[in-house]
Amino acid sequence: MNNISSIAKIIAFSFIALILCCGYAFADDPCPTLHDYIEYGVGENFILKEAYQIIADACTSVANFSWNAFAKPLQAVVGLGTAIYIAVYTLRNIGTFSQQDTSAYLSNEKNGVIPIAVKMAAIVWLLGNQTFLYKYLIGLAITTGMEIGTLISTDAIQTGFNSTGDLKSLFVLVINQIIAFNDAIYRIVATGQLLLCMALSPDSILDYYWVAAFMGGALYVYGWLLIIGVSFYMLDVLFRLGIGCIVLPFGIACGLSKLTATYTEKTWNLFMNVCVNFIMLGIVINFTNKMILACMGLNIPEYKILNEADIKQISENLGFKAFVITSLCCMLGYQLFMQIDQIVEKIAGSTAGHVGKETGAKVSQAALHAAKKPLAEAGALATAAAQEAGSRANNNYKDFKSYVKGTAPYQYVANSKFAQAYRKVRHALRLDETQ
Repeated sequence: MNNISSIAKIIAFSFIALILCCGYAFADDPCPTLHDYIEYGVGENFILKEAYQIIADACTSVANFSWNAFAKPLQAVVGLGTAIYIAVYTLRNIGTFSQQDTSAYLSNEKNGVIPIAVKMAAIVWLLGNQTFLYKYLIGLAITTGMEIGTLISTDAIQTGFNSTGDLKSLFVLVINQIIAFNDAIYRIVATGQLLLCMALSPDSILDYYWVAAFMGGALYVYGWLLIIGVSFYMLDVLFRLGIGCIVLPFGIACGLSKLTATYTEKTWNLFMNVCVNFIMLGIVINFTNKMILACMGLNIPEYKILNEADIKQISENLGFKAFVITSLCCMLGYQLFMQIDQIVEKIAGSTAGHVGKETGAKVSQAALHAAKKPLAEAGALATAAAQEAGSRANNNYKDFKSYVKGTAPYQYVANSKFAQAYRKVRHALRLDETQ
């Protein structure tokens, strides 16, 4: 039942998109190319670019403040804590002459002086080298995930993801990658717009290519729902990266002791979660695009202005079966996207927040509700109008009947001998009892 309900929503949304895009049908110019439609929503036209930039600037500012305020004090805390531990451990060994073991005292993996001193030195050095952390550890992991996601989500091999030691530059790379994902998804929206334009291009409504219009409406709606979902979902990823950068100095310092090493692991898992998210999104976006193209069975050229023959051929290749299969593919792709966070949590080993994802889902539901409400109100209005029309027609009929009965010709006929005989026959046959 849920699948049927989803299909109904997509069909309803298709009609809404069809109505909104009817302006294309009355244009004298031919439909733009697929590339022109794609340009409307990619790159600088990404709907949440400014919101991402604000979040990135805020996270960068707080993370830099956190590092500048706590990195050096934590170096002193780690050094002092290590010195106290070594002193206590040494005194304990000196106090037990019978159990003294020089090799265990120096190199024991759990309590040895040398391992703890090396760990302390590494932590103090990392707390003093932020650039090294972001360039060779955090930045390298995240940019690797972005590069893999890009290679998966696009056909062309793209390179140029260089790890950066600047936190602000890292956020810029992340935002650019999110925009790249949006560009890959927006092709679905552009294809839907082009199909709608082509389907409504004939002058007469009887000549419209309705199957292509339904298909275009479904793709247009699904593409926007997926863009909204991915955009809000990536807000969670951006927040996760920002939180990881903010608590990074504390996470590094907690790696000194096995009692606090759990916090170091959780901090690192935040960055791995971001990395795996880019990979999984690349897989889902590529799978969704390929699946929809396979279901449609179309390969629309990107830079060609389609003529009437092309439109007719594309419409003939489409059918109700292709529309249903494409709708099911769209729902399957959306469900895969909704399960990304669970897959990432199993791989990265960290539980992430779902504020952005839930917000995107609510926005999508609000859009569906907004689309259904006018239809419901229109249906209620039509029903009320039909009832009102029926009531008025009935009243008009009664008034007209009363008027006719009051006329002289009617009274003459009704009082004639023939009419009187007719009424007597009806009474005898009991035909007038039902009146």
